Amino acid sequence: MDPDGALPLPSWLRRFAAAAARAASGTLSVAALPTVVWLLPIAPPVHATPTDPLASTAGVIGLMPLPEVFGADGCAPFTAKDIPVHALPDRIGRSLLTLHAAPARDPSAPGSCMPRRARVSPPGNRNGPELPTVEIANEEPAAIVLERRQRWYRIALPADSGWIRVDDNRRFVPITRLLSTRVTYLRSGALLPLPPEPGRASTAAARPLASDGPVRVVSTRRLDGVLWLQLDTSDAEGCGQPAPSAISGWLPLLDERRQGVPSVWFRSRGC
Repeated sequence: MDPDGALPLPSWLRRFAAAAARAASGTLSVAALPTVVWLLPIAPPVHATPTDPLASTAGVIGLMPLPEVFGADGCAPFTAKDIPVHALPDRIGRSLLTLHAAPARDPSAPGSCMPRRARVSPPGNRNGPELPTVEIANEEPAAIVLERRQRWYRIALPADSGWIRVDDNRRFVPITRLLSTRVTYLRSGALLPLPPEPGRASTAAARPLASDGPVRVVSTRRLDGVLWLQLDTSDAEGCGQPAPSAISGWLPLLDERRQGVPSVWFRSRGC
């Protein structure tokens, strides 16, 4: 917060303001200003490790199914609808991007009658990059939600993030619900042994878990804005996968060592 009590402007908005000031002073062509706007990220960047299969989930708080883009019932016919993507959670500013259905990669593949992919494109363009998604259920993609403000949801985009409005807030599935109702596993790389209490750091003797292993989320707690999970391997559903040696303790959901990707995830297709 600034000394006068005002919230600091995001870096992308400061850059836009600087460009607008240059345009007003004549040092930047006004005609170039829309290009400047397009080159600016529309929200603070989401940092993740590209080689991690869950890299796009860095900072996740939940998932959002988008039946208007992906369809809602297998290959049942439906009319896809575009979703405007905004820089801020309001309808005042003009949307800079559009989220829309993309055709199936292979028209002859099973389920190809349903657009399982989406693209994020600027106005007048339908060939933008693909929207990052994860499965929320068997072959059911969902957008990755990073922040929520009433009916507005900031989702992960191919680069950075943006806001969409979803009036039916029952569609949003918090990450805590997913991890407490699905078959879950502790991802490789998590430091063991786990701290016995939330808020405590791992000891210097902690070593990374060699491979994914089944684990049960016993409870959750939020401390200083950080979501902690209480984990236990007893009675964990492993889908035939052997559980690692007895594990019990707490760890933050988002792993700061891996740029905020989750340490625990769920199996969207069950066992």
